Amino acid sequence: MKKKIILITTLISTIILTGCSSDNIKDKKEEKSKEKESSINLDIGKKIREKFDEIDTDSHVKSLSDFTNNFTEKIDSAKSTLNDANKALNSAGNLTGNLGSKVKDINNKVDNANNDLNSTKNKVDGKLNNVSDKVNSASHKINEVKNKAENVKDKVDDKVNNLEKSSEYTKDKVENLDSKLDNKKDKVSTDINDTKNKIENIKNDIISKIHKN
Repeated sequence: MKKKIILITTLISTIILTGCSSDNIKDKKEEKSKEKESSINLDIGKKIREKFDEIDTDSHVKSLSDFTNNFTEKIDSAKSTLNDANKALNSAGNLTGNLGSKVKDINNKVDNANNDLNSTKNKVDGKLNNVSDKVNSASHKINEVKNKAENVKDKVDDKVNNLEKSSEYTKDKVENLDSKLDNKKDKVSTDINDTKNKIENIKNDIISKIHKN
């Protein structure tokens, strides 16, 4: 696109320069014509008559008219080309401006997206940290409850063990007491039997003595 614009601009410059050169040629011809006219005016009427027939005035006028028309067409064409070039340049400028605006808009959108992403990331990180703190706090509380439960269990186990030991001790004491009672009972029974036997012996001895007398 830029190469095309440069080519058009170069062509326009060439046409304008050509037109200017044509203007200079035309001016010089007009000056020469005036000089010739002055020279002719200053010359003798004879020379005018002699040379007048030799000069093809109509041809020169027609040639000059054709040149003028051709030059005018070139100028108009150059103007048209220049307008087209200006339109192309304006269009390119607008396109570049729109492109720059679009690029800026895209960059703004990218920046906004990055900001939103960072904001979201920070929020997520904050929530994750909050959740992590809550999990750690809950884990700490669970450990505290677990430790308390272990302590209570240990205390209960100690009490159960103590109770079992106390029960065993009491049972042993009861069994020991039962054994002592059984022994005492046996001893009393033996003593009673011994006493009863002694009484029977004494009774028999008395009866025996009575019968002897």
